[in-house]
Amino acid sequence: MSWLQRRLDAIYAPQWAGGWLAMRWLWVVAATIQHGSDVLSIPDVWGAPDMLFASGPWRLAEHIYLTPTMAYGVWAMTMLGIAGVAVGGRALRPALALWAIGAWMFLGYEALNVKAHDRMLAWISLGLFLSPAHERDLTHKWRSPAPRWFLIIVYSAIYGVTGWNKVLHEPAWWTDGVVLGQHFLHFHHGLKPLGIWLSGQTWLLPVMTLTTILWESLFPLLIWIRRLNPIVLALGIAFHSVLLLTMSVGPFAIVMWSAYPVLLHPELARALWLRLGGRSR
Repeated sequence: MSWLQRRLDAIYAPQWAGGWLAMRWLWVVAATIQHGSDVLSIPDVWGAPDMLFASGPWRLAEHIYLTPTMAYGVWAMTMLGIAGVAVGGRALRPALALWAIGAWMFLGYEALNVKAHDRMLAWISLGLFLSPAHERDLTHKWRSPAPRWFLIIVYSAIYGVTGWNKVLHEPAWWTDGVVLGQHFLHFHHGLKPLGIWLSGQTWLLPVMTLTTILWESLFPLLIWIRRLNPIVLALGIAFHSVLLLTMSVGPFAIVMWSAYPVLLHPELARALWLRLGGRSR
């Protein structure tokens, strides 16, 4: 056996699949929070007969008029898909496909979409679709690492591009933390009590800013290093927790966290599962 073949065998060796079980349930929670409250907005956003716009790459409103009844039907289809993912097993992939149709119909029908969590959930769902999450008893199985690699690449693109855009094109981020403080006070997505307090902490803002830039920029590299992998994800939990407590950005944090059990190195994830009592279960 050649050296190259041995290396390829090691790289593509099956990995512990228990993380996909946790991710499936976290996806259900994130998707339910994401879409559950949409039913309250249907008469104003998707089923309003006096306000039709065609925008974005899909321009669905140019071809389909969603009446309120149709919009409620699309919402019900989306929620049925989420329920199917919760059931799991053979229902997982058809349920994800059903969810995707409803979710993307709503997304394509919106005149202006300034959110990120709905589109990120779609990429995460593709990773879930490719995964072995439909199998039972995953905590006792090892499967291909390819779906996990896909999610790492997606997250690296999201975090990395955001960080390097600040590094290369937004020099104000490298000053005294004023930009971050201004985000905390933004009229549309700021003005939470903790954010208002943090905006006045001139000694803390530069530290938070530098940590954010370094974490986002280096995520695509450090996430692959086993020893640093849990530290990178712990910083991600802290990062999104601060966003959740200081800014109104919807369920963005919960959506991003949904894939963290799979992003964690599988051997470390299994060790954590065993430590939490998985051996006895």
